[in-house]
Amino acid sequence: MKEVRNKRLVLAGLVVLALLLAGTAAIAIFQETLRALINAQTGNFDIVLAGFTMTVDNEPPDGPNIASCSASLNNNNPREVSVLIQNAYPGYSCKVSIFVVNTGTIHARFENYNVDPSSPALSVEILQAPAGPIAPNNQAPVDFKITVTNQAVENAQYSVTLNLVFRQALP
Repeated sequence: MKEVRNKRLVLAGLVVLALLLAGTAAIAIFQETLRALINAQTGNFDIVLAGFTMTVDNEPPDGPNIASCSASLNNNNPREVSVLIQNAYPGYSCKVSIFVVNTGTIHARFENYNVDPSSPALSVEILQAPAGPIAPNNQAPVDFKITVTNQAVENAQYSVTLNLVFRQALP
C-alpha cells in the first residue's frame, strides 16, 4: 500500500515538474516573439534667434525720456538675449520681441525661459509665446515685458539675460 502511495506521489511530482517546464518554455517563446529592435532617427534640432525689436511702453508725457532700454544677442549662446536698462524710474517698461527661427529639420516647441540674474528691481513677464510647434524653416515671435519696480535705485543700470528653452515637438 505504501509503495502504491509513493508511486502516486512521485508520478504527481513528475507531472507538476513537467507542467512547470512546459509553462517556462511557453513563456520564454512568448517573450521572444515580443522583442523588437527599433532604430529611430529624429532629425536635426536647431533654434536660432534671428533678431529682436524694442519698444518703450510708457515714456513720460512731460519732458524728455531720460531712461533707455537696449538689447543684444549673445554670440556665445544662440538662445540668449541680454537687455540693458539705464537710468530708469519705477514703472518704466520696455517690450522686447524676439524672433525665433527653426533652422532644424524637426518641429520645436517653446518650453520656458530663464532670467539671469534675477533682480528685485526688475519684473520680467512673457506677453506672447508660440502656442504650438514651430515647423522647420518657420519663425515665431516671443515677446517679453521688462518693468522697473519700486525697488530700483536712482541713476542705476540693470542688466538681465533672457535664455529661451525649446524642446523637440511632434508635428
